[in-house]
Amino acid sequence: MTLDAAKQAHVVANRDRIRTGRTTEVAAVYRTAYGGQQAVVVPIILKQQGTSNPAVEDQTGAFANEYLAELPLDFDPRPIAYIALTGGASDDASIAAAIQLEVIEYRLSGLVPNRWQLTLRRLR
Repeated sequence: MTLDAAKQAHVVANRDRIRTGRTTEVAAVYRTAYGGQQAVVVPIILKQQGTSNPAVEDQTGAFANEYLAELPLDFDPRPIAYIALTGGASDDASIAAAIQLEVIEYRLSGLVPNRWQLTLRRLR
């Protein structure tokens, strides 16, 4: 079922209201053609999921190595190599020190086009 333009605008406005106060800024890291990397700061909604490996403990003392993430509507996740939980920094030192999450899957979700949800797993 496709929505008309007014309904899509309504859904997009609601998504913006829902995202307010729930986002965290992370660095989305892309691989460049010659083996380098480039990072872009992106505000995402990030939810920790239970782990399938209880031997992995994160910095908060909880056992979680899988995450669900929702990206902004104008951001395409397909070329992302991994996401670093830097708190808004995109320099090399911050990325190296941060928790890094690999993209397990990405899928379109919801009524409006370009609403991406990602399943992430902590890199070891």
